[in-house]
Amino acid sequence: MKVHYQDDRLLQLRPSGPWILVAIGLVMLAASPIWVWTMGQATVLSCERVAEARHQCRLSRSVLGISVSGEPLEDLTGARVGQSTDSDGDTTYRVVLEAGRRDVPLASHTSSGYNKKAATVQEIERFLSDADIPSLEIRDAGIVGLIVSAVFVLIGVGMVTGGIQARSTIWTFDRDQDVVIKFRKGVLAPKSWEYRLSDVSEAIVTSSRDSDGDTTYRVELITVQGQRIPMTSWYSSGYRRKEETATTIRGFLDQG
Repeated sequence: MKVHYQDDRLLQLRPSGPWILVAIGLVMLAASPIWVWTMGQATVLSCERVAEARHQCRLSRSVLGISVSGEPLEDLTGARVGQSTDSDGDTTYRVVLEAGRRDVPLASHTSSGYNKKAATVQEIERFLSDADIPSLEIRDAGIVGLIVSAVFVLIGVGMVTGGIQARSTIWTFDRDQDVVIKFRKGVLAPKSWEYRLSDVSEAIVTSSRDSDGDTTYRVELITVQGQRIPMTSWYSSGYRRKEETATTIRGFLDQG
């Protein structure tokens, strides 16, 4: 956080770096159509038996009900479960169609759930090997991909909103009024939170660690009653700057 104003009776702080949140959120929102396109495609594999030893298949893809592609797969000869492992060692899967010398992925993305993919492969292989099965239809509605895309969109909206709100937030420590005020210019109306300055006993830096082991930080006020008051709703990198803010607040508290 940045010092907006300071003397021996008054301390005002503003959150720093809110435009970074806005920029990241806007990038996520701008990329949302790509996520929907790559992860939210609904896929249909349809096959018909036209003769005892022959079949006709077609693979069609659509996004939100709008057809985006379709290709014949008359040379479909088999299927298998393909897998992909990321840098964290997590493995995801998808059905891969074997059409002549081509490998054609059934879904546009990989996902968890090996057994379901293996069952789909068995269903395809059964149709190809059993001439008594007249037709086959495999559907992947792309629901998981759409849900993941929607989550990223919501995160993007949240980051943009949070960044804008942080930019219009100011913390005031007023010794004369014995009050700590968090004031924010809201989208619809301003909003404020008040605490007794004499109840605030400490300012500390707390941390959060994600699944990748990366650590982020934020400043929290501690009251004599043990209440924790986070000064930002998010954690971010940069321990030293947070510690500088906490030190500034502790110095102001110690003057009283």
